[in-house]
Amino acid sequence: MSTELAKKALRKLLKSAENAKTRGSVARGLPFSEASFPEYLKPRSLAELTDLHNELVAAERIGAISIQWDHRSGDRGHVIRIDLQNEEALARFLDVIPLWTLLSTAKEKFQPRAERPQVAALLEAWANGKRPRERGPEHVDAFVQAMRVIDEVEGQTDGALIAVRRMSAQLFHDSKKIEELFVELDLLTRADDGPNRSPDEIYSELGLQRFPQPFFMAAAPGNFYYIPTGAQREIESPYSAPDPETIKGFRFTGRYILSVENLTLFQELARGLGGPIDGLILYSAGMPSPRWLQAYKRVLAEAAPAQVFHWGDPDVGGIRAMRKIALAARSISYELQPFAMDEEVAGHRKEFTDAEVNYICRVCNEFGWASIADRVTKSRGAVEQESQKPRLPLK
Repeated sequence: MSTELAKKALRKLLKSAENAKTRGSVARGLPFSEASFPEYLKPRSLAELTDLHNELVAAERIGAISIQWDHRSGDRGHVIRIDLQNEEALARFLDVIPLWTLLSTAKEKFQPRAERPQVAALLEAWANGKRPRERGPEHVDAFVQAMRVIDEVEGQTDGALIAVRRMSAQLFHDSKKIEELFVELDLLTRADDGPNRSPDEIYSELGLQRFPQPFFMAAAPGNFYYIPTGAQREIESPYSAPDPETIKGFRFTGRYILSVENLTLFQELARGLGGPIDGLILYSAGMPSPRWLQAYKRVLAEAAPAQVFHWGDPDVGGIRAMRKIALAARSISYELQPFAMDEEVAGHRKEFTDAEVNYICRVCNEFGWASIADRVTKSRGAVEQESQKPRLPLK
């Protein structure tokens, strides 16, 4: 117990040295005072005090620290303070790898990807003693593994769907390894400081999927899409679901395109429960994958609808997904409008945190979705699409 208290004091001194090194300053000593180390002043037996002092003396003997004694208390009777003499020796005495060594190792291992802003942000956070998502520089090998995944994805030139577990087995000989790295993947790919993303959101944005998603489409009779051979296929009733990459063109007669986040709602609308369809309804499957977004842009470019809408959950995940779709629409000179997402219903699934409200409002301000921001700010509650009645735009 007493030797552990001595080690606690030494660890505090080492922490001061770590902070000083990252700031380029000099480490301060540790007074054994009520303000700085009150545990030392608690009553204890002579044997306990001797054990504690012997541990400090052992650290002093190897040149790690110096001890200032209060000689009024006899020979080695009371410590006034300890000061750092050699930070490397202190780290070895405590059998720990100090922060400056961990940071140096992390910088070296990150060197091929040092230009990525997320890597720079991680290193800066670690240098300031922060641990994003409880990940510190001692986890650098996991981040390097996550970078291998990102490099592999970014190196794909054919846009083909990549199955998470197949890639995991190919890269790591472990089909579940990538799923263990979702926190690292989130930190290395996030483009904002919004709330944490779910694994499926991360995989979709990377172009990885647990299960391949077809491109669900519902429309009135007389609307067609073209496949690579040039042949046309009519969108069937209640819906068609081709592979996204097989959609090479479109012939469309409706007034709008509505993407829908929720599969249940999409199926209800496809079956006419929201009224006759006078447009094209697409199922976005939560966070849209790059393949889905490419197909979506081809549809917009070919179909040339009058208006473009999206109906998703007005929560962090839903807003994040809608932002992706809105950026894709904007690249084809369309401004995506939310549909039925400012609707208030009785009861909420959960209450938003301040961080979630701030993120939602920030994205809404970016795209001019003021009505959603107003509803979220006032109600601070999440609404699920299953609680809303099916209906269609421009009715």
